[in-house]
Amino acid sequence: MADTPCCAADALRRIRQVDVNGILTGISMLDESISEVGGLGRSDDRRIREALVRRVKIYHYIPPAAAEAYADAIMREYRHAERKNVQGRAGNERRDKEVDGREQDGKN
Repeated sequence: MADTPCCAADALRRIRQVDVNGILTGISMLDESISEVGGLGRSDDRRIREALVRRVKIYHYIPPAAAEAYADAIMREYRHAERKNVQGRAGNERRDKEVDGREQDGKN
């Protein structure tokens, strides 16, 4: 990962709580892992899931008995971030069109 924490305190600030099988669980570096995997442009859910889990395991212990539950939770968070990103881009495009329309009105 390109943006590794400089110290334990920095790593602690990068913990996000996620529901894993009904238990609120802190996962270190989840947002960074999601961002990194999202930047790879993968479309196959299985490969995305594997890449996410592989990256999360660098900073967070995943018990073998709970591996599927963690993978489901991590993938759910990835999808949520993906939806927010798409909505954010759509909102930016709408604003850009509104601004362009106002600029054109001002030129006439």
